[in-house]
Amino acid sequence: MQKKDKTKFLDVGCGDGTRTVLFHDFERTVCGADYQNWLDERVKDRVQFKQEDFMKTGLSYEDESFDMLLSFDVIEHLHHPDVLLNELHRLLKKDGVLILSTPNRNRLFGFFLQLLGLRKFPYGSKEKAKHDPYALHVTEY
Repeated sequence: MQKKDKTKFLDVGCGDGTRTVLFHDFERTVCGADYQNWLDERVKDRVQFKQEDFMKTGLSYEDESFDMLLSFDVIEHLHHPDVLLNELHRLLKKDGVLILSTPNRNRLFGFFLQLLGLRKFPYGSKEKAKHDPYALHVTEY
């Protein structure tokens, strides 16, 4: 069996880890980081989790530690997305792969809400934001 060349993976803002484990294949080290521990019990044995607020302190990994980075639907929650992008750049190996996603602002439902003036920013549950500093969408890309 040939060894894979992309074996160290990190999901920044991994949430409950259910997307993170999609990259687990027993040859890959799969890590997740989030400011709170939301990990689903079913994935805890497959994700090496760190509870760290990368927006405040960065992540406690060495430079160029990862072959693959994922940040799924995180950047739209940040007032300073450059902090995330700089941290991702620091952690990614020179030949690494970055998967950065954000909701599509042009999706039909969101488009009609904006058109009708019903979609305002920050977007999301203001009640949840009382307990979660990253609950709201502050920018839609």
